[in-house]
Amino acid sequence: MNEEWRSILYPLGVLPLVFFSARFLIQWLASEWKGHTVVPKSFWILSLLGHALMVLHTGIQLQYHVALAQACSGVIAWRNLNLMGRRKV
Repeated sequence: MNEEWRSILYPLGVLPLVFFSARFLIQWLASEWKGHTVVPKSFWILSLLGHALMVLHTGIQLQYHVALAQACSGVIAWRNLNLMGRRKV
């Protein structure tokens, strides 16, 4: 990918930060409302989206080691999301 495209796509790096910030706020507010620590399903969905976008962004910026780390974190978020679906209350 040439330098011009990379500089145009560079602002996409803000989107993962929006998702990571939103997941933090949702988890914080949900915990405050319940009165104890909770992790809603939306936390893991936003986390997974944030990691996917961060992999895309770091790939565009040719930072493959960071992309690999984000992909591993994304797998953990995917696993936790799947585990939440299996839990019976």
